[in-house]
Amino acid sequence: MPTPGGDLIRAMAAGNRDAFAQLYDCYAPRVLPFVLRIVRDRADAVEVLQDVFWETWRGAAAYDPSRGTPEAWIITRARARAIDRVRPVRRRGETFVAATAGPPTPPGGGAALRAEDRQLVAGALAQLSEAQREVIELAYYSGLTQTEIAERLELPPGTVRTRIRLALARLRGGGDPPVSHEPFETLAALYAAGALDGDDLAQFEAHLPSCAVCQAALREAEDALARAMLSTPPQAPPAEARQALVRRVGRAGGADRRSWLTWAAATAVVAAAAAGFTGTWVAVRYEARLGQMARETAAVKERLARNEASLREQAALYRGAVELLRDPATRVVDLRAQGPAPAAGGRMIWNDVGGGHLFVAGLPPTPAGKTYALWTIVAGTPRPAGLFGVDAAGRGILRIAPASTGAAARVFVVTVEPEGGVPAPTGPIVLASK
Repeated sequence: MPTPGGDLIRAMAAGNRDAFAQLYDCYAPRVLPFVLRIVRDRADAVEVLQDVFWETWRGAAAYDPSRGTPEAWIITRARARAIDRVRPVRRRGETFVAATAGPPTPPGGGAALRAEDRQLVAGALAQLSEAQREVIELAYYSGLTQTEIAERLELPPGTVRTRIRLALARLRGGGDPPVSHEPFETLAALYAAGALDGDDLAQFEAHLPSCAVCQAALREAEDALARAMLSTPPQAPPAEARQALVRRVGRAGGADRRSWLTWAAATAVVAAAAAGFTGTWVAVRYEARLGQMARETAAVKERLARNEASLREQAALYRGAVELLRDPATRVVDLRAQGPAPAAGGRMIWNDVGGGHLFVAGLPPTPAGKTYALWTIVAGTPRPAGLFGVDAAGRGILRIAPASTGAAARVFVVTVEPEGGVPAPTGPIVLASK
């Protein structure tokens, strides 16, 4: 069914600058809060808004109403541009910033952003359960894929997929959907939310050209998301931003440069694009997908680099321990639990000249602002030998350099101390040798 937005876009394709101004006035105040929710800085949000509506002017001839509403067409572009704007910042901030977090905001801006978050929740997304809303926000606002969401929330990937599918079904107003076209019904929902990745993405894009059911499901899901994201109270962009954009459109050329012949040619192109539905659909998303693939590749490389560095460090520690064990003067000392973790234990490989290696297991994480400290007891006096933490399994390793050992240590103690360390023990003992 024709819509006012669709009529304006068709007029823009014919070069009508007044139609562009009307489209901007109609949609820009509704798109701005959505963009601001992602970039979390008003100046950046206005810049993204300008880019998005400039693209609507330049791409008006390619708009096909059979592929979705004007709202979906605009909001898809706005999301891609907003996520591209914040992705480098959020990557440096590691990672990836929850939907309700974000880059630092200007002084006094936090309260306004929190108010906008509450307004959004009070809108169309309020009909979702908290779990469903969480995955939609992570996918649509933070640009995370299903794999990244599963890692962030420590959930099975299948749970994430189901929550996104049910959330989009509810936004469409259909309640919990019957499973009638799986797995592609779920893949369509994730594709619409921008969360599909890996083999699932390749499988769905190969299937889409031949499946009218998936094409319709994808169109409905994107339209439902657009309505939900535009349901917040509008915010008028700065008047000077509108004026600058209208002038730019005027300089680019108007109706005198787009004759009826151009309009007829554009209509023919659109008709051909409708016949090749999926090819065009994927092309609209192409730039956003490239950004997603680049982010995934960078994340994999970073994880591999971290794993390699960790393995190298562990190998060096084990080589050092083996070297110490070759010395007949080296002792192996067991440390036993003394505190609230009775299953904890430790082992010290110690040499009075060469230093040592401490290996512990079963220790709980320390409270905020605290860390574990090792002490060597020499002639009845405790001497600091190093600070260490433990991983999620309670394991930790500490290398004690020769320069920090003193001489003839016979007793070893582990205590809980402030993060910066202290010259003498002040906290509770958790491990101690005999």
